[in-house]
Amino acid sequence: MDAEDLLTQYAAGVRDFSQANLQGISLFNQTLSFANLSGANLSQADLRSLDLFGADLTWSNLQQANLAGANLTRANLRGAHLEGADLRSANLRKANLRGSFYDQTTRFPAGFRITPR
Repeated sequence: MDAEDLLTQYAAGVRDFSQANLQGISLFNQTLSFANLSGANLSQADLRSLDLFGADLTWSNLQQANLAGANLTRANLRGAHLEGADLRSANLRKANLRGSFYDQTTRFPAGFRITPR
């Protein structure tokens, strides 16, 4: 699925994109609030400034994705793979990161504190 197809479906009211292969997709400055992206492959995707308010990203692959400036308010990232992801300046207010996977290459917003697992 490419960005144009995904955004067309989203505009038509589709919200379930679970298990979709979106590797390397560019969704810069778009809106996918309340989308179901659980189990989706978003590795190496350009998700800068993407509005993911309330989105379900459980068990998604966000390795090396660029989420700088993304709105992840109330997003569910439980079990998501964030290794190498860029979350600088992302809004993570009330986001669920329990059980997510990250390492020293994951870039979180300045001052963001990770709750122990």
